[in-house]
This record gives sequence, C-alpha cells and structure tokens, in this order.
Amino acid sequence: MRIVITILSLLIFQQGVAQVTVSFKPGPDVGKDAEIVDNQPNLNINDNKLSPYSWTHSSIPVIHRSQIEFTELSTIPTNAIITDAKLKLFFKVNHPATPGVHSGANDLYIRRITSPWTETGITWNNQPTTTSLNEVLVPPFSTSNQDYTINVTSLVADMLTNNNYGFMMSLQNETPYRLALFASSDHSDPTLHPELEITYSFPASIKEQAKNTKFKIYPNPTKGIFDIELKQLEKNQTVEILNPLGQRIYFSELNATKTTIDLNKFTLSSGTYFVVIRNENSSYSEQLIIN
Repeated sequence: MRIVITILSLLIFQQGVAQVTVSFKPGPDVGKDAEIVDNQPNLNINDNKLSPYSWTHSSIPVIHRSQIEFTELSTIPTNAIITDAKLKLFFKVNHPATPGVHSGANDLYIRRITSPWTETGITWNNQPTTTSLNEVLVPPFSTSNQDYTINVTSLVADMLTNNNYGFMMSLQNETPYRLALFASSDHSDPTLHPELEITYSFPASIKEQAKNTKFKIYPNPTKGIFDIELKQLEKNQTVEILNPLGQRIYFSELNATKTTIDLNKFTLSSGTYFVVIRNENSSYSEQLIIN
C-alpha cells in the first residue's frame, strides 16, 4: 500500500496556537478517483487519467466528468479550523481519444459530492449527488500543458463538518470541444498523482491553553509518563491526547482527580502534543512536551 501524507509545517506560538499544514498525495492502492461518460451510462472508467471534457465520438457529442475523494481527510480532527486548502492537479500527456493538451474554453466547476460512491462502481447512471454550495469556478487553461492549483478551502471545510465524499469536476460548458487533462492516482508517475494540501488550526478551546484553570499535568516535559490532576472531578469527564497533527492517540474516561497516563507503548516521536479534558459542557487543554 502506497500513501503519502506529508507534514509540511507545525507552528506553535507562545499563546499555544497550533497551525498544521499536511499534504495528501495517495497512490493507486489508496487513491480514489474515476470518470463517467454520458454516452456509455453504465461504464465505469478507472484508469490513469482524470479528464473532464466534451468531445465527439463518431460525430456524437459526449461528456466526461471526473470524481476524486481524499479519504485521508478523516485524519484531520473534526473540530479543526480549515484556514487554507489547495487541490493540485498535474497535466497528463497522451490522452487516448483527444489531443494530448488542454483544449478549448475549458472552465471547470469543482463541486462537493454529497452522497457515497465507489471507485469501481460509479457510472453516469448512478453518479452521486453534488451541491453548488461553495462551488469553485476554475478559469480556462493559460498554457496547453499546465498544472492546476485550485483553492478549495470552503469545500474542504464543508467536508469536515459534513460527510466527505470528495469532489466532482465538470466543464462549466459541456459542449464540444473542450478538455482538461490530468493524471489520476493510478498514473505510473507518482509525482503526477493528485494532491490535497490543507492548513488548519485548532479552535479556541484547544489553542488558548493559558486560560485553563481546571487541571494541570506534570512532569512536563515528560518522557511519556505523566500525571493529570483535576481541580474537580465532574460528570462524564474524559481525557484525550492529540498528536501534532491533531489526531487522537489516547482516550479514556476519568474516574479520579489524579490519573497517571503512560504513553510509552505508543512509541511516540518527540514534540508538542495536546492533553484535552472534556465534560458534557466544555473542554480544556494543555500542551504536553514529549522528549
């Protein structure tokens, strides 16, 4: 299984504000993308290209649309604040049925898919629903073989608060002859696989650690074993530990005002983690330094 998840940056400021940039660039075993075509409404196209286009086959107009879903989006905490998201699509040469260049007035719609689909089962007849909410209008190509970097911040934020079913790419004008030609995650050149780069931060309840007066942790920094001491034990209180990406690595209910936690079994890297205490009405956090 080949999957590339790159941590591009992690910034921790004095006030405890954490901002993370991650990049998802899945290969053929993990990547989920496909095409559908209106003149073969039961055909599933799952190959090395993504090419929303309108052309003719035997003088009959045809329309292709492309779908892509980054399932790795589930690794981002649901309470993260998406500050920037870019969809990167890379030019693919040698389209089997059309000129091997971007062509025509190929303005695109990028829309959020709102219902489930499968890479090997999607067809024109069973294509998933989409929404025009926060759709992105992509201008036509400026060079015949350009790569695209598309701002999809609002769409990714919507995916985080709703279900993530990915993006639908289609021409704004689906009449011949127009073509946008990109590589899919099945392309033999991994540098051409679609990429989603996301920058996010944590909400105030996690960022503003200076305001926490509900608990303390010690020793801090730690080698992996530390104590949590609550000012008061409350109903349905829990503790979770988040790694620098905001992913949960530990979770437990709290049944005493003092609890010892051992993270050594997780073989964690040194760095800044977050201890988050939650109850029915609120949450509080502290940074935890593991060295």
